[in-house]
Amino acid sequence: MLLSRPALLEPETLFHGRYRVIRPIKSGGMGTVYEVVDQKTSSRRALKVMLPNLVSNEQGRKRFELEARATGAIESDHIVRILDVGIDPSTELPFLVMELLRGRDLGAILDQGIRVAIEDVLRYLTQTALALDKLHAAGVVHRDLKPENVFLSWRDDGTPCIKVLDFGVVKTVDPVVTGIATRGILGTPLYMAPEQVEASQDVGPAADIYALGQLAYELLVGEPYWAVELERDGSPILLAADISDGPRESPEARAKRRKSVDLPAGFDFWFAGVTAKSVEARFPRATAAIAALTDLVRESARPPEEQVPSAKPKPPASRPEPALPPEPALPPAREVAKKGFLVTVDGATNVVRVDVWGFWDVGDGKGYWEEFERKTRPLLGKPWYVLANISNFPPQKPEVSAFVEKTMTHARQNGLVRAANLVSSALGRMQIQRLSVETGLPLYSFFTAEGEALRWLLTGK
Repeated sequence: MLLSRPALLEPETLFHGRYRVIRPIKSGGMGTVYEVVDQKTSSRRALKVMLPNLVSNEQGRKRFELEARATGAIESDHIVRILDVGIDPSTELPFLVMELLRGRDLGAILDQGIRVAIEDVLRYLTQTALALDKLHAAGVVHRDLKPENVFLSWRDDGTPCIKVLDFGVVKTVDPVVTGIATRGILGTPLYMAPEQVEASQDVGPAADIYALGQLAYELLVGEPYWAVELERDGSPILLAADISDGPRESPEARAKRRKSVDLPAGFDFWFAGVTAKSVEARFPRATAAIAALTDLVRESARPPEEQVPSAKPKPPASRPEPALPPEPALPPAREVAKKGFLVTVDGATNVVRVDVWGFWDVGDGKGYWEEFERKTRPLLGKPWYVLANISNFPPQKPEVSAFVEKTMTHARQNGLVRAANLVSSALGRMQIQRLSVETGLPLYSFFTAEGEALRWLLTGK
């Protein structure tokens, strides 16, 4: 039977001649979710039925259909499985049947003021990122990633398993349902990217990566980054203007001021990259973003004596050290040219030394790629190594980074064993780390002391 209140179906109602209603679980903007028993299999499932006030809305009907079709064909441990979909003939209500999850969504955990351990935060974010990568590879954009749509369930062996839920406002790159408008402000303002609040037609995977960054901040701190502005403005419309303008306070400073939380060193730079106003400036994949965050957290958690060494060389150890080759000559003084590159090869150790500095244009990037490819030809078919001094190499424009990425891909495909990067800033480190993850370099690490970098290259220690 149908009711006018949110609980559309009463307990014991047999829906679609197959699903016996046990209880309502929750209601959302598109429908109500019930726990049901599948009479054919005796299995407990989750049944989502569209709310009656949306039945007459053709756009709502088609978006509900899009939710089912867009995600049903994607196989992932971290995306809720859709088992059945259709329109009930007796009520004319669209519905879908999903696996029934046991656990809690992250929103419920945060609402209780539970502080999630940082190891668990990284685990939950990693699994969420895996789900997003699968969605994006299938041409699907979630557009409403938030704690309430990230569900923490548990496997039989007791290990946690994140499931991404609620695809009611998804967008497909190649829509499977024609005649449906995907433009407009759809999503939850606290987690929406600037292009969403501006109702841009160009809302793609980068919007989900932005939301993932906001989710990371909230899990680590205990409240959304934009909580300050929402409290002040009291209106989602005014909040949208703040989001469009971008963060005005350092996340690390805000977390400390509001919640006395010490975020890992370098979080500001990571957050700036994952939530950049420019879509092109964000991480290319969700898993790449979380890999960079994981590295930051692990680095900051090391005891001082185990952290990346300082620029000042350590005194010689009392025990003999592995013999190292003489260090290549330093590149020309930076005063000679404000930008440039130098590629040298040590034939005795097969170490390729790369020095890059300054802001490049496309011509510089192309010249660098050609020089790198030429100098490394004699090493092809052999194991070789790269020592890259990027300490004076700031983040570059996307069209320039493409040539840097090209050299990395060339190295990975032609015998590179390890790559060591000399850095002076977390931002430069993140730029190269993001490209390294994207191009699949086998082993790479970061140092501030050249001797340590060479030792790691040649010995792996």
